[in-house]
Amino acid sequence: MTVADTRSGETDSIAALYAGLVPGLIALDIPADATAAAFALGVQPASFVPMPDGALQAEFQLPERSLWRVSPGARSAIWIGSGPASSEPPVRWAWRRPQLAIADIVSALERRDIWLQEGRVLTGGQWGAPLPAIALAAAISDPEVHGLAGAWSVTDGHAVRSVVFDDGRLWGEDSRQTERWLLAIADIA
Repeated sequence: MTVADTRSGETDSIAALYAGLVPGLIALDIPADATAAAFALGVQPASFVPMPDGALQAEFQLPERSLWRVSPGARSAIWIGSGPASSEPPVRWAWRRPQLAIADIVSALERRDIWLQEGRVLTGGQWGAPLPAIALAAAISDPEVHGLAGAWSVTDGHAVRSVVFDDGRLWGEDSRQTERWLLAIADIA
């Protein structure tokens, strides 16, 4: 993948924002029936294993390591890739991406003690200059902001990088962070 997104006008010139990050996304309107959900995601139903929280999870090694985690009751799913090269699931499926306000995403993460420290916003297909958290608070309230690349502090006191978009895409520093953050955002989708 190039880091191009025709919807938001991103270009490869901002590829450094994604360097070394693990991609993930949220899918909505997943069928509530587990078999139908599997087919909607392009996955064999037998691939899913029940998880203790009631979700279904399927992990894959080919063509790239990734996983789907489905919440049939919520009719949503998250997909997590293995690294920057796996920007989208390998199979096209029938589902809807969320349309979330960046400010709502930031609030959902704050409820999980994940605090934005600095970042840049994507508006009109262009990434802005880096801003401190206080300036970002006003900038992210603009409905024309479609993405946010930033440094965040987490509960153990260290900083992590992440890039989030209003359509449910997210890049985190590792698969665990990507999954945790997508689950927090999925609560508001």
